[in-house]
Amino acid sequence: MSNRPKSKIQYGTPAPGAPGAPKQPGSGGPLGAKIAIGAAIVVVLVAIIVFAVNDGGGDNTNSVAFQNATVTGASLPAFPEAGAADDAIGKTIPTVVGKTFDGSTVEIKPGKAQLIAVIAHWCPHCQKEVPLIAGWQASGDLPKDLLITGVSTAADESKGNYPPASWLEKEAWKNPVVVDTPTSKVLNAFGVSGFPSIIAVTADGKVAARNSGEMTLDQVQALANAALGKSTGTQTPTPGVTSPVPTTAAP
Repeated sequence: MSNRPKSKIQYGTPAPGAPGAPKQPGSGGPLGAKIAIGAAIVVVLVAIIVFAVNDGGGDNTNSVAFQNATVTGASLPAFPEAGAADDAIGKTIPTVVGKTFDGSTVEIKPGKAQLIAVIAHWCPHCQKEVPLIAGWQASGDLPKDLLITGVSTAADESKGNYPPASWLEKEAWKNPVVVDTPTSKVLNAFGVSGFPSIIAVTADGKVAARNSGEMTLDQVQALANAALGKSTGTQTPTPGVTSPVPTTAAP
């Protein structure tokens, strides 16, 4: 019989932390500490990015104030003084090819009965008109064969209620929006001199009626009827309270 000591044979790998277990990567020492710190930084950065996106900080459309646009055709005459005949009645609207806040193309052109609403984010009368139109649309009473397109113009961060994209989203505006140029090219094409202004256009692209200033729902619906050919459109609508176009925004 041999007097040699019995060898200690181990089958498998000892559990982590048990005597004889191999050292785990990153479990200690300078390298492990660096890995742990790096992982913590990644977690923090991911949390910041998620918060920023959820808070709207990751949406670059929120900061858009102006876009490029092209205008083809003659511009409409300027809005008339109160009580005067509107020389734009019966004239064909110019065709506008522009962009909305996210860079998608939006066109204003003949081909469908429509209302063109020219608005500015800082205008207090626009701030009442936009939810009025949005509510009318949400009620389901807006005629389905009528198109409404907004024109966001004269943007100015210093005047409040900025940016216009966030304002319109908050008011549940569901219609396409053309973002005007820095020189108000689209505003000038429609002869607008005050906010808000609404142009009623028949399917063949001719101006049926225009009105400027804060309007009641009845006045907006009258413009819609004019666009749909349900009225002669020769009457001069009663203007509401308006905000003048700043001269710096529409040279």
